[in-house]
Amino acid sequence: AWTEQFIRVNGITMVTFSCLADVGNGMLFMVFDPVSADIQKSINQGSNLGQFDNYHCFQRDMVTFDYYSTSELWRDRMQRFVDTIPQGHYVLALSHRNHNAQNYPEKLYQAFETLGSANIRNITNNTPYLLFGRKGSPAGSANEIIGASITSTIQLNDSIITNWNKGYIVSEIIGPARSWESIHWKQQSLEETATDSVWLNVLGISADGSSDTLMTKISPQQDIITLNTKIDATRYPFLQLMVVMSDDVNRTPAQMEYWNVVYEGIPETALDPSLHYVFEKDSVPEGKPVLFSTAIHNISEYAMDSLLVNYWIIDQNRQLHPLESKRLRTHTAGDILTDTINIPTKGLAGNNSLWIEVNPSNDQMEQHLFNNVGQIPFFVQKDKTNPLLELTFDGVQIMDGDIVSAKPFVHMRLLDENPFLPLSDTTLLKVFLKTPEANEEQRIYFNKQGKENMRFYPATLPDNTCSIEYEPTFEMDGTYNLRVQATDNSLNESGKNDHVISFEVVNKSTITEILNWPNPFTTATHFVFTLTGSQLPTYMKIQILTITGRVVREIDMAELGPIRIGRNITQFAWDGTDQYGDRLANGVYLYRVITNIDGQQIELNSTSASKYFHEGFGKMYLMR
Repeated sequence: AWTEQFIRVNGITMVTFSCLADVGNGMLFMVFDPVSADIQKSINQGSNLGQFDNYHCFQRDMVTFDYYSTSELWRDRMQRFVDTIPQGHYVLALSHRNHNAQNYPEKLYQAFETLGSANIRNITNNTPYLLFGRKGSPAGSANEIIGASITSTIQLNDSIITNWNKGYIVSEIIGPARSWESIHWKQQSLEETATDSVWLNVLGISADGSSDTLMTKISPQQDIITLNTKIDATRYPFLQLMVVMSDDVNRTPAQMEYWNVVYEGIPETALDPSLHYVFEKDSVPEGKPVLFSTAIHNISEYAMDSLLVNYWIIDQNRQLHPLESKRLRTHTAGDILTDTINIPTKGLAGNNSLWIEVNPSNDQMEQHLFNNVGQIPFFVQKDKTNPLLELTFDGVQIMDGDIVSAKPFVHMRLLDENPFLPLSDTTLLKVFLKTPEANEEQRIYFNKQGKENMRFYPATLPDNTCSIEYEPTFEMDGTYNLRVQATDNSLNESGKNDHVISFEVVNKSTITEILNWPNPFTTATHFVFTLTGSQLPTYMKIQILTITGRVVREIDMAELGPIRIGRNITQFAWDGTDQYGDRLANGVYLYRVITNIDGQQIELNSTSASKYFHEGFGKMYLMR
């Protein structure tokens, strides 16, 4: 079924529907002046029948003449309209639904043939039809398009060569300029006796693209026009020349010999990666800086002052992260600058883009800015590995519930595998302590009221390890809880749960009975005991005796190895030899411990093992 027709002249839509109404069938005509190409108007006369006895549906002038094709009356009107079109005028004819060409009378066929039609007598009804011809041209000279069926879409493109009496020439946009000097122009007529009227207009264009006419109707006799006192280049950095011509007699345009504008130009610089470009990697682990370097080339004949360069990053969430803003050295004509930057990647996991802009916001007047901006995509691999937290009391990793010193040296150590994001911020670790008398834990801050509670040692790459030293004094006996939260710079936690340890404090200095383990033994036995308080023994010795009371081996404090407040298993292991290294016989041996702090004997802390001791002596069994 038919839908609609469109007529466009110089790309402008002139007609999108017909006056022939929704159910009308007929032909539309558009008439063009052969010289000016002006469209002849269908004049409204206040009734449906207009100037040419055509169907006129609006109370306004129209660009088409519309005729029904469904009756002899309307076909006669169509024929008389075509006959009245002046010779040489161009005519566009197009069908509206059914043109009924098979039913035209001879006179109407002949009228179409005066428009150059060669096919009007052979067109089948209910087919789309387009014709563009010229009144008075021979049959066959028109451009005709015929559709295969009523549903076919057809299109006709054609043009009109005109011969006007006036016109104009516009120059390219000139500039930008630092200052305007002069205009030089010259023209001549094609005839010996000039019949031309020619003048020059000068248009000023501001940086925002708006334009003003600055000088008008400059005659050819003014072939040199000075500008330095007439046009301000800071307000109008661009100019455009327009020469307006008319010739009512011969209709021939004057000929331009030349037009020149003399001015002092402004510089032009550009990013030029063809001369130098370095982008270290487009995919890096988080924290590793990316090296970027590129050339900036002054491609003009004019120097620039010290050059401003801006850098920024746009992350995968479209957030902008400003980087450096640099003022480089003076940028002379032809000069090549090389600028380098290390791009931080902390907190930028995902897809990112680095941006560089030279001479941002026209910091110095420049010819173009489009070649001053660059964008380079890169990807940052997120750090997903958890850091490792170590916690020791007096150099030992205690078990939950162990006894510790009332004045312990607590050391917290955080290790991260990332060699680029140093653990250098105290906010990465949070410490909480619950004392025996408190219902809730309290945050332990590094400093409180000017007093240092904990000391922080930041990591020094490449060893990405930071630590905290905490030396509290626990004055109350009982069970304490210490909780530590730790993350790395990528907010990876040291574990699914916080590190929590409970420990017991006994302020009084005591020692339990010393047990040997294993007992019986064959090759070696260690000594096991528990110390409380806050001071280590200043003197300690273990004596091993035979059943008869003869001392066969004495083990002093230095030989036992390091000891601490809390549970101890000596590094030293007795191998069943005497003071001289000779192997002792199998059997039962006695042992006792002599210990004190600054000459004061340490109180014995009785345990369930005390029943195996008699007057401070224990038994061990050597079995080889």
